[in-house]
Amino acid sequence: MRRLPRLALILFCVAYVLPGFLGREPWKVADVTAFGVMLEMAAGHSGWWAPQVLGIAVEEAGPLPYWLGAVFIKLLPFVSPEFAARLPFGLLLALTLVSTWYTVYHLARLPAAQPVSFAFGGEASPKDYARAVADAGLLALLACLGLAQLSHETTPDLARLAMVATLLYAATRLARSGARVSGRTLALWGVACAALVLSGAPWIALLLGTGWLLLAQLANRRSAVLPDSDWQAEPAERPSRVPPVLVAWGLLALVMALAIGLGQVPPPHPLMQRSAMEWGNWGQLLVWFSWPAWPLVLWTLWRWRRQLLSPHVALPLWSVLVGLADSALSDDRDRALLLALPAFAALAAFALPTLRRSVAVWLVSWRVGRHREAIWKSLVLPAAGATLCWLLLMTLWLPLLNHARSYGPLSRSVAALVPTRTCVLVDGLSQAQIAALQYHGQLDLQRTGTGAARACQTLVVSPATQPTLDQRVDLTHWAFKATVFRLTDNKERLLVYRRVGG
Repeated sequence: MRRLPRLALILFCVAYVLPGFLGREPWKVADVTAFGVMLEMAAGHSGWWAPQVLGIAVEEAGPLPYWLGAVFIKLLPFVSPEFAARLPFGLLLALTLVSTWYTVYHLARLPAAQPVSFAFGGEASPKDYARAVADAGLLALLACLGLAQLSHETTPDLARLAMVATLLYAATRLARSGARVSGRTLALWGVACAALVLSGAPWIALLLGTGWLLLAQLANRRSAVLPDSDWQAEPAERPSRVPPVLVAWGLLALVMALAIGLGQVPPPHPLMQRSAMEWGNWGQLLVWFSWPAWPLVLWTLWRWRRQLLSPHVALPLWSVLVGLADSALSDDRDRALLLALPAFAALAAFALPTLRRSVAVWLVSWRVGRHREAIWKSLVLPAAGATLCWLLLMTLWLPLLNHARSYGPLSRSVAALVPTRTCVLVDGLSQAQIAALQYHGQLDLQRTGTGAARACQTLVVSPATQPTLDQRVDLTHWAFKATVFRLTDNKERLLVYRRVGG
């Protein structure tokens, strides 16, 4: 069975990863907020365990993603801070793609996922079949519409996505390990879980980790292991028996999740409070966000319905279910659903071999035809189309996107109204607006109520807090100067005041 040429697959990934990390300004809202935290950490203005922007704590996020950006900013002072901060996140996206490919490959190597042998031989070798299915899984991930923007932002969401994909890969290694598991697999599992917890998703780590461990243990008891020369543990490794390791990890994960998660995760939004319109919007999100993978996922579940507990179906299915539940409970539904896309892609890949068998006269010609081995062809066009559109969007249309999605024009307009070498007092601004004014406008910001604010000659106010501004600022010392709009959004504006009377 023929797999997609390796060079073509690499070019697909490079053409998908690089655009979005090069040449653009930080976009609102989460992207520029996270970048602002990294700048604060690199400058020593934010604690490394308590991410914040101008003293305002960042909610629902662990410190690890901000550490990565801040460390690269400090290590690479000769490049722009926004480029330096994006480098580790580009690597995280690459890790997501690599982990997804190897996840599907090892799932396809399981005996239950292998195709039925032909009566007279001639079927594909297990390795070639697994590689072809893995190619299809990676193409399915690249084709998902919801992956494009969120996977190119310097936000904790990308770090969580990479760790979920890595953890799923580690789970597949556990499912194939039989009665004994290598130390390398355990190390990979532990690092991915710890990184996911430190990225602000302890409950996701607990749910996914516990579920996958149980399913992997079930797989080891129900099926034999298919020998594979490139899978055997190295002689230097000392494998451990699975059950004690699983118990120890489960207790450790529970302690970590309770210790860190209680302070990070807010109470979930009650499902009964969702209106019919909100549920309808969520349904629309599911349709386009995971397109074109979700129709193939439904077909996989139907064709493999008698083997739902087989690890090649059960492992990614559990991730999909956790992602859907998290998306339904979360206010950031798209960012929660992002974590399920590698599992969507894995399930979609196993639909392709069964799709070929849906027509019995065509099955014969396909099995004996010259292209019988290229099962990934069904996903080449959508993946290539999504990659090409993203590439064109982030090159030809990049100036317009920066103008529409960036706070840069707004920040520079405000900076033009500020006297040089003076600080600026801010009131009611969001973390994204503060970060943008600091980076794009190069402004020294102070919050209302601080002692240093008395020396500031300019006041920038959010319209939402203007009615109560007199409770924090003596308005007799300030005169209204201008209203600054974002040209692409008249509803988003800032009010600029100038100090009077010395």
